Order: sequence, then structure tokens, then C-alpha cells
Amino acid sequence: MGVNGYTGQLIGPFKANEELYDKIIAAAAQPINYVNHIGIQTDVRNYIYINGKEYEIGKTGIYEIGNTEITSIYFAQDTDENSIIDYTIVINEEDNL
Repeated sequence: MGVNGYTGQLIGPFKANEELYDKIIAAAAQPINYVNHIGIQTDVRNYIYINGKEYEIGKTGIYEIGNTEITSIYFAQDTDENSIIDYTIVINEEDNL
């Protein structure tokens, strides 16, 4: 797990229903507003919840979404160390004045 500026990466394993947004907040060097781009690599047919909405990972094993405001993300099942989440955050500019 790590953050470099406005981007970061989480590497599994992840527990089912474990709120990964909390891990993103903990890894950030500054307060963040939300995640605005995310790329997920995991096993085919895994389910992930983004802002409470369920998504099934398709046959490529990859899901990507951008230009959005993500404040919650978690898997419906346990995943292994091959699950990777790359993300871009939007920082809270007011906290940096």
C-alpha cells in the first residue's frame, strides 16, 4: 500500500466487506475529498461495491471507472494477494492553505 502525490495503490488480500476507502484515507499524506478514478484487478466474477452499488468483475478481471466521486469501496468476498486497486484522489485544497 502506498501513495505518491495524488495516486496510490492497495494490494490484497482484502476481507469481504472491508471498507477500502478507509485504507486510502489512512495512506494519504493529506486530507482527501474523494477518489475520482479507480482501476481494479481481481478474479473474474468477484463482486465489488462502489458507493453502495454492486459491480461484477468481468472476463478480463479488470474494472475501471473515472470522473466520479467514490467514498466507499469494498469486495463482497475475501480476495487474495492478486487483487490490486490503483486510484487517484482529490485532495481537500482548503486544508492546505
